[in-house]
Amino acid sequence: MDARHTDLYKNKIVVLVAFTGISLLLFSSSTARIFLSDDYCTLHYIVANNSILLPSFFRPLGDLTLKWTYQLAGLDPFYFYLVNILLHAVNSYLVYLFCLKWFENENRMHLFAIIAGLVFLTYPSHAEAIFWAIGRGVSLATFFSLLAMITFMSGMSVTARYILVCLLYFMAMACYESAVMLPFVLFAMLGTSSRRRNFIWTLLLLATLFIHIFLRYQFTGGVWQAYNGIILSKDIIQYLSTFIKIILRLFIPPFNQPLLFTISGIIALIIVFLIILKNRKKFETDGIFIRTILFVITGLVATILVSISFGLSTRTSEGDRLMYLPSVFYAILISLLIVRLATSIRTIALATFLLLAFQIVFLMINQQNWIRASAYAMKVINAISAHRQRPLYIINLPSDNNGAYVFRNCLPEALMHYQIDTAGVKVVNIIQSTELEKMKTLIVPDIQGENFFIWPSALLVVKSRMVMSVNGDTTQRRIPVNSFLFWNKEDLVPVSP
Repeated sequence: MDARHTDLYKNKIVVLVAFTGISLLLFSSSTARIFLSDDYCTLHYIVANNSILLPSFFRPLGDLTLKWTYQLAGLDPFYFYLVNILLHAVNSYLVYLFCLKWFENENRMHLFAIIAGLVFLTYPSHAEAIFWAIGRGVSLATFFSLLAMITFMSGMSVTARYILVCLLYFMAMACYESAVMLPFVLFAMLGTSSRRRNFIWTLLLLATLFIHIFLRYQFTGGVWQAYNGIILSKDIIQYLSTFIKIILRLFIPPFNQPLLFTISGIIALIIVFLIILKNRKKFETDGIFIRTILFVITGLVATILVSISFGLSTRTSEGDRLMYLPSVFYAILISLLIVRLATSIRTIALATFLLLAFQIVFLMINQQNWIRASAYAMKVINAISAHRQRPLYIINLPSDNNGAYVFRNCLPEALMHYQIDTAGVKVVNIIQSTELEKMKTLIVPDIQGENFFIWPSALLVVKSRMVMSVNGDTTQRRIPVNSFLFWNKEDLVPVSP
């Protein structure tokens, strides 16, 4: 191995260690949280049934890693979150490796690669993939997608690349659906390959996709079985609207001001467009710039087309796992613009520092939302545990905290996890954080004679301190008022005068 290759190898090791250290530094405070929402259903099924094939879903490889984590460390959330953090560091490193290969003939290839890796590492819309235990599936899909992209450009034999890329593509789809459109990304990398080779790639990748679809149909009874109600309920205008929202989300973190969010996103897009337009003469002769722009656009469109089927919030971080794979191409785009447009290393360093600082601020806000969501979930569990009377009714069960899931699903499984009696525990309604924000103070019961109204919609008709009906539905028996708990925005408390 000559000196140049030795230095490059050392640099790669240093970057891997640095990315891992940065990830642990940024995210270690989130490892003390409990499981949240859908975590309990998935882990309960895996443990109780000793199976990685969940009904309605076909993500066996992602769920297999959850099973391995359980087998090695039990149901301690710390280790599930630690694996997610380390996997994110590895994915950031793979973005770095991909850019080294993509920009290998450029003088500043290391700058391209390091900046892209850091932009991906600190990208603010990665909360669900990192902070949600079962969000690991989308990280693994990106891991195998990046490996497929790197292998596709490698110098190994054509036959070996055919086999490995198709295997990695299959493994990516077996983790999460976001990788389905990966072949379009690979086709954008083909360049001037012969027609025969292009045909072979098309045939092999299509065959891989059909095998995946066949297995998915065999095990789940459909192609999108768990999401048919969501996907089939939209029209072309809704799909287009979602596509535009996701494009805007690439540049602007979510916040609960839809009009201001839209204006900010459009301004960001216009700025990027004007920068490219102003430098168009410079770029007309820059082959790698044009090639990278076309590749990035293809990657963004291909991966976002999958995301629009599921939907994404622009008010909270809910659904931001769908941004994980598209953000690979966003990171490459930003790195390209910074390195190509800056005239000096000092300018590159300043622009990178400002961008990373911006991203880290919003990423830390997201992390705090998930830490607070964990505290809320623990309050719910403790309150139910403390009230042993049954039946027990829960009003305003919190769905999320600014997009960080609390109990949008799976409260019974969470109670079973903590060995709490689930019999007779009934949820009157689940409320989202965007709805709770409309109430500026803590929620208190509005007493109307003997009746209680719990904002926003729960009406308890009471006679002699016994509940006769809830929201017009007559109960089968008279139930004491203190058998009703409600979320007041900070705690789960009994209904009382």
